[in-house]
Amino acid sequence: MIDILWCRGDSRTARIAALVILIAAWLPVRAAMLMSIFIHRALRTGYEAELALMDQFWNPWLHLAFL
Repeated sequence: MIDILWCRGDSRTARIAALVILIAAWLPVRAAMLMSIFIHRALRTGYEAELALMDQFWNPWLHLAFL
């Protein structure tokens, strides 16, 4: 990340563009993984069990694992 700030000319622009493209590609993948975990947990829940599934979206350890 520090290298991006110290580069000059076109290579700096290319690195920033690559970083933006990587982040833009990662966000839909991350959202799909979170939704797949959510659906998996919903389908594995028992018939009479309470649906308390939203805690995964507030779990900092899960979000840290996605970094």
